[in-house]
Amino acid sequence: MQYQKRRIAHLDLDAFFASVEIRDNPLLRGKPIIIGNKPPARGVVSTCSYEARKYGVRSGMPVTTAQILCPQAIFIKPDISKYVNQSKEIFEILKNFSSCIDKVGIDEGYLDLTGMVPLYKSYEELVKTIKKTIFDKFKLTCSIGVSSSPFISKMASDRCKPDGMLILKPEEEEDFLMSSPVQTIPFFGKKTVSILESLGIKYFKEIYNYDLPFLIKKLGSFIECFYLKKFLNEKIKEEKSETKSFSTETTFEQDIDYNEDIFNLISNFAEELAQKLRDEGYKATTITAKIRDENFETYQKQITIKEPTFNENDIANFAYVNLESLVKSKIKNKKIRLIGIKVSGLIKDSSNLFDMIGKDDIIYRKIDELNKKFGKPLIKKGIIWRKKD
Repeated sequence: MQYQKRRIAHLDLDAFFASVEIRDNPLLRGKPIIIGNKPPARGVVSTCSYEARKYGVRSGMPVTTAQILCPQAIFIKPDISKYVNQSKEIFEILKNFSSCIDKVGIDEGYLDLTGMVPLYKSYEELVKTIKKTIFDKFKLTCSIGVSSSPFISKMASDRCKPDGMLILKPEEEEDFLMSSPVQTIPFFGKKTVSILESLGIKYFKEIYNYDLPFLIKKLGSFIECFYLKKFLNEKIKEEKSETKSFSTETTFEQDIDYNEDIFNLISNFAEELAQKLRDEGYKATTITAKIRDENFETYQKQITIKEPTFNENDIANFAYVNLESLVKSKIKNKKIRLIGIKVSGLIKDSSNLFDMIGKDDIIYRKIDELNKKFGKPLIKKGIIWRKKD
């Protein structure tokens, strides 16, 4: 039997939050849309339409900065519940194309397409079918990159955005990587790119103009993974029958400062994870915060709680406590590249209408029922921050 080179697809829903809002309100089409609180309210940009990006607006940017860059932008408050439900429906459909899916965010994931060609004429035909299925059913576009490595596939999907596809043959992958500008390499932040360019390194292949010890001294130990190309052997996680955790994170397009604008992002994450927990019938006993600084150093801190929860208020507040601790002890004055939250230690939810301890749980369940009944979020519970000083 001939060995089959693995084929991994990275699928990224184009400007997902903004695209959902534009689909639901066609009058927004062609206009600069920013998903985030409208100033003077504080917060960060969750995402924005491509029209807004032309003005320099980026995810993770304070909304006040975004408004200065694009005064005519239309601000829409994030509707995380709607996005979570839409994402769930899309990835359920994707199971028709792959039995091994690694969903790494609300708007992106990896699909193992190895061996699927006999069912289609080619990988090109398969990817076109996936894109058409998503558009026909949900009226949303996506970008898909395919290679033998999740890392290269992500680079490929980034390269062909929006609404594109880029399928690399195994023999094309080395040239694709080596000829890539350093600012297009995933996880290379603004500071890393600046240092590389100061060394005359504009393309990935040029990092080999220097030896590894020198680059580690200049950039930190993380560069070893890229220098030795360890990421090419990365595997995607196959979905397990027993769920052990849910997580969500975002890598900012530009490194940012940690400030109160982050509260809005934490709220969105907490709402997304709480919705997942309730939908899947779980409560969490452990809340973990994850943060990565401008030097690519990653830190995590977790807290185990006495009362299991699927309440976004609890998740947001415990995550905030963890993040504050990490910022004070590890990050200090450095800029931030990534923030994430994970809920784990999952147990099956056994609350019921006669459980007086679960009064808040019942309220959340009833809100979910009403929102699902009418097909849109009629009622939302806001985050009450217990402490912000």
